[in-house]
Amino acid sequence: MSLELYSPNLRHPSLPYGEKTIEKKQKTRTIHISGWQLGESGVQSSEVGGTQSRELKMGLLDSFEVLPYVTGVPTMSVTKDGINFNKTVVEKLCSPAFVVVLVDKTNLKLALTPCDEKAQGARPFLRDGRSARAGVRWNNTDLKDSIQTITGWDLEDKGRKVGGRYYPEDNALIFDLTTWTPIERRSTAAD
Repeated sequence: MSLELYSPNLRHPSLPYGEKTIEKKQKTRTIHISGWQLGESGVQSSEVGGTQSRELKMGLLDSFEVLPYVTGVPTMSVTKDGINFNKTVVEKLCSPAFVVVLVDKTNLKLALTPCDEKAQGARPFLRDGRSARAGVRWNNTDLKDSIQTITGWDLEDKGRKVGGRYYPEDNALIFDLTTWTPIERRSTAAD
């Protein structure tokens, strides 16, 4: 991780310790971000248990917090061959091993929420050792047929791509099945 801040109150760790550092008394706090420690004593570098930590004065950033975000739009694709959840879906849900699939038949919405394997309705999602890079594919005929019946879609004709929205308070991704784009069938085999 690369972090660069400009401030006359900070000394970069690559400078020799003999270099002059201007210090002011500032209110500070400590947070940890992937091996970085942002804290009270200016910028310093140290090895602790094989990990490097760096400390930085906060002051101005006291009211800020780390904003986690994932690039891309979470989508679910439903075709006659199965259901795909893209990488963004997996990352938004923090790569869970198991999820619960919930459906709102009245409003035509489908939700995924992470759970442990003993939860009622738990379904395997991301297998151990698998990367989120390729997303998750389910070849579950029953789920595909259920979605097709609820929505009235004809998946033999064309598939559907549905955007999802993440709700962090509930740690759930909800797909509105009334808003979709068509996925046209390929007329020739893929290369």
